[in-house]
Amino acid sequence: MHSGEYWLVTVLGLGITAFGLIGIAAFMVFAERRILGLLQDRLGPNRAGPFGILQPIADALKLLTKENFLPPFAERPLYRLAPVLVPC
Repeated sequence: MHSGEYWLVTVLGLGITAFGLIGIAAFMVFAERRILGLLQDRLGPNRAGPFGILQPIADALKLLTKENFLPPFAERPLYRLAPVLVPC
């Protein structure tokens, strides 16, 4: 292998790794929701695609299209830091 080809192998390896991790995360979210649905005696994710396998994609689209809301008279820095400052 020539030295100029190492970048291609590196980029392909990173791409395959990234898609693999995304796939694993999507499956784990799906499995968690199905198991919790069974434990809580409800159907779980079953509306998006066959058997709910498109639910992680629907969740990602929902998350990407959510609107950030800031009350008009809120103090911006304090409003953003409040969740961090509140003790558990």
